[in-house]
Amino acid sequence: MASCFRIPYRKLFKFIVLFYLLLLGALVFAWKSYGAVPLRDFLSSGHAVVTVSKDVGRVRGAVQSSIIDMAQAEGQRGCDIKHKVSFMNQTMIINQDPVCGWLKAAKVESEGQFVNYGSQFARLHNVIIDPSLGIGRKGGESISTVLNQREEDEYLNLKNGYFSLDCDTPPGIGFGGKDHLRNWNNAVSCKKDRAVTKRVKGMTLAVMRYEYVNLYHTMTDYYNAFLMMLVFDQHPDNVTVLWVDAHPQGGLDETWNVLFGETKRAGLLEAATQFDDMVWSVMGYNSPLNSHYRPFVPYLELFRQFFLSRHKVKTTKQLNCNKLNVMFIWRRDYVAHPRNPKGLVKRKIKNEDEIIANMHNILPGHNITGVQLDVLPMKQQLELIANTDILLGMHGAGMSHTLFLPKHAGVLEFYPIYWTQANRHFRAMASWRGLRYQTWQNYDGQNEKENYFTYIPPKTVNQMLLEVKGKICPPSVR
Repeated sequence: MASCFRIPYRKLFKFIVLFYLLLLGALVFAWKSYGAVPLRDFLSSGHAVVTVSKDVGRVRGAVQSSIIDMAQAEGQRGCDIKHKVSFMNQTMIINQDPVCGWLKAAKVESEGQFVNYGSQFARLHNVIIDPSLGIGRKGGESISTVLNQREEDEYLNLKNGYFSLDCDTPPGIGFGGKDHLRNWNNAVSCKKDRAVTKRVKGMTLAVMRYEYVNLYHTMTDYYNAFLMMLVFDQHPDNVTVLWVDAHPQGGLDETWNVLFGETKRAGLLEAATQFDDMVWSVMGYNSPLNSHYRPFVPYLELFRQFFLSRHKVKTTKQLNCNKLNVMFIWRRDYVAHPRNPKGLVKRKIKNEDEIIANMHNILPGHNITGVQLDVLPMKQQLELIANTDILLGMHGAGMSHTLFLPKHAGVLEFYPIYWTQANRHFRAMASWRGLRYQTWQNYDGQNEKENYFTYIPPKTVNQMLLEVKGKICPPSVR
């Protein structure tokens, strides 16, 4: 009888062990994510930043790297497809989730003319766009001519037949309710006799942009387009990007032309146009980059390499702890889109000059600068970022450049009292890339000034800066 009860107890024991291992993993993940978060950073004097010790920090860095490696391995383990591509002179197998999962979930419809990939993107063959069935503005106007324009006026209303395929049965509805691809899906019809005036060869990525002048949200679109190019084994010079929206001109438009072959606006199509090979790209909000609690994001270092190389920016920066490049990103008022005609920007720093002067005092001989990046061409921005060892900035879209920092870099992010750290966009990016990260939240109402300026105590910046320097530099040069 005794032997009859051994197997259940063994299974129970294994279950308990597995449970505690999972619990331990969750605790390590929480430690990784929040271990360097200040504890009510300014309890009384306003200068006491509470962080883990340097020795523990080094251990945590090793644990963080191990977690990322294990997550990537786990993301590959369940992929039984062998999707081989040759991208940027590298032969590789696409085997990381969620990309692998999308490919495994491919659903062929409309007699092979339409393929839905995991309800996230789709590929259409020989699709014709009838611009007369896309109702709305053309887009591409100067911002000054459309000030106070409503946001809804910057999107096209697509009628059934806007997209047409040579098929008998249109594709079923395979996208979520909030995804614009659902509306595009509803606009697909089957037509046998189709008149075509123009034709676009090669692959076309159809993209609907939302916050099109926000670097973070546009970065999700850039990254999604990169994934599509990777999945379908396309050279960037051979890819056309079609903006299926009606936004006016934006400061990030030109970057699309650098990354890819060319861009077109759907609103400027003058006649029925056949696209031989069209991909409906992943919605920006559905991007892996926008899922901040993911343990890792696939092909992120390859994306960095792609983005920098397309701008002809070198990636050879080596860490020199005797001559660190430290850069603070400034946020300034500027008119970016029609719905903010005064250009008022939140989360600005009141005492920029004081902070820089104090940083020079604690790091004499090092290169310390403060820059408003968004007024510079993208290539110049990237040249600065690719050579930065420690990046500091208020929470804001410019911190998306965390993706392009050298692998050894550190990141310091600051939050005003009215902006919660639940907005963890750039903490996640730093974590995915294995960068050193520190954060500060203001809890003192007297530090908040008129017009969304925040005073940051210089001693706090100095302490955080030295903490991160101690993590990225060997003991001999600290």
